[in-house]
Amino acid sequence: MIYSLHIRGYRSLEDFSLKLAPLTVVQGGNGVGKSNLYKALRLFGSLAEGNFPQAIASEGGTGSCLWAGPVSGRPKRKEISLDLKAVDFRWQLAFGLIPSGPEDPTLFKGDPDVKKETISSEKDRYSRSSFAPDISNTESLVSFIRDHQGHALLSTVREQILSWRFYDDFRHDLDSPLRHPSPCAWSPVLSGNGDNLAAALRTIQESGRDQELAQIIDLAFPDHLLEISGQGSHLEILWKQPFLSRSVKSRELSDGTLQFLALCAALLSPKPPSLLVLNEPENSLNPALYPALVQLIDHARQSSQVLIITHSDTLCKDLVSELDASSRRLAIQKGATRFIEDLGPKRVWNFEE
Repeated sequence: MIYSLHIRGYRSLEDFSLKLAPLTVVQGGNGVGKSNLYKALRLFGSLAEGNFPQAIASEGGTGSCLWAGPVSGRPKRKEISLDLKAVDFRWQLAFGLIPSGPEDPTLFKGDPDVKKETISSEKDRYSRSSFAPDISNTESLVSFIRDHQGHALLSTVREQILSWRFYDDFRHDLDSPLRHPSPCAWSPVLSGNGDNLAAALRTIQESGRDQELAQIIDLAFPDHLLEISGQGSHLEILWKQPFLSRSVKSRELSDGTLQFLALCAALLSPKPPSLLVLNEPENSLNPALYPALVQLIDHARQSSQVLIITHSDTLCKDLVSELDASSRRLAIQKGATRFIEDLGPKRVWNFEE
């Protein structure tokens, strides 16, 4: 379980700390930094996977990720620091621009240069300096050290982080992977883009959670039935609606129905992650579907720590009232993401440890 996350110098997260509960919902309007929080969490995944430079490059390079707001007389921040506290470890890392001069021939000046890194528990402590110069300046200790027996703590951190799942902004256009048949393969985990949706739903049906899935669908869409048909090497969604003489296929479904089925596949997974992060799951959903979405989240929190990042004040209130979720609301002040309770004419610094 993750206790807290502290981020400094990353985009609008100038100095931001968030304590995580078993179920946490972070709510805010457009442009307050919700997506930056989501991206910052994903950085830990890329560090563990070993594709940290590629993740930063997809954001425009390290320079594009640095805090660019006012500095109030202080030196301009040139580093981004990430501090993750979990039940059995703490991971601290700082990175910035690669030092280079006019004669430096590298074309990879936008890559992240890891300046400092420590991973610690009650019994062990690893420092980046202990492995220099063998470790690359763009790589984390977690991806660099692969000796499970000699470095059990690093193995624990890597396995936990790699089990995290992130779902953000499923596509609903006609070319969306959600609308195409899935390869016929046992799929206990919905892929990030949903290209195995039919297979993931069928896996839920065959793994003993068929009644839960059927009940959630009936709550959201009374008298509708979900079937998965086999077509050679692929599986296809068949959606049975009342008063229609034929089933509707995934390419014909409304955006909201498709979004909800993808959320079913993500939240009812028979192989739950240690941490499940959903970024604006309410996209394309009619608010009438929120009670069913709350039930889905309730199922997921039984076996995973869950973080919901949402634009919807209604969904936030429903999660607090129905599931006793820990709720934090974001706003923006002078370019920096803050909690609403920390705003005001007199700046109040109230970061949780």
